[in-house]
Amino acid sequence: MEKLGFKILHIKKDMRSLEKGITKRIKEYPDIAKIKDVKQFHILDLEFKEDAILASENFKNHSFLYHLYPIRKDKFTRIGTLRKRDNHILTYSLITDSKGNLIAYGDILSLHPTSVTFLANFAKLFFDKEIDFAFSIYSALGMPYFIGIKGNNLYAFGWDYDINDFVKYTWEEFIECCFDDWINSRKRKGKK
Repeated sequence: MEKLGFKILHIKKDMRSLEKGITKRIKEYPDIAKIKDVKQFHILDLEFKEDAILASENFKNHSFLYHLYPIRKDKFTRIGTLRKRDNHILTYSLITDSKGNLIAYGDILSLHPTSVTFLANFAKLFFDKEIDFAFSIYSALGMPYFIGIKGNNLYAFGWDYDINDFVKYTWEEFIECCFDDWINSRKRKGKK
């Protein structure tokens, strides 16, 4: 079954290219390259389309998903004396070992061979198949909200500073606790 997020964003080709690029990047890190059965998971950076006019109902019924697009960045690669310009989608790429432990994170430009608690928790969600697809959108406060999709269900993830821990919300819980900050950040950018 095709992943909902890939289908909505029409990015299957981009994802194949991204995974090939990350595989090449892994080979540059001998400590990571020697680990067998590494797995890649990706959290895409998404934005709302400029002409998107969204009401709270669009978030409650999940139709806001159709107003998102990936953030892209140019990178330059050298082929002999020529510079080639590549356009790639921005992600948090999570690299795990065969047991789901985060061993590196980064993007197509660079990897960081270390473990970050928040991202390690997220990698485990992918590895344990609790989510199929994930993306981030920044709040008015500049903190990202991470949204995961599993089947037809949406989840939101974040770091609760009061309890100093990773939290997972059902979409309904997220609408109740954190939706106002998220929707207000959209309004500040001219969205309704």
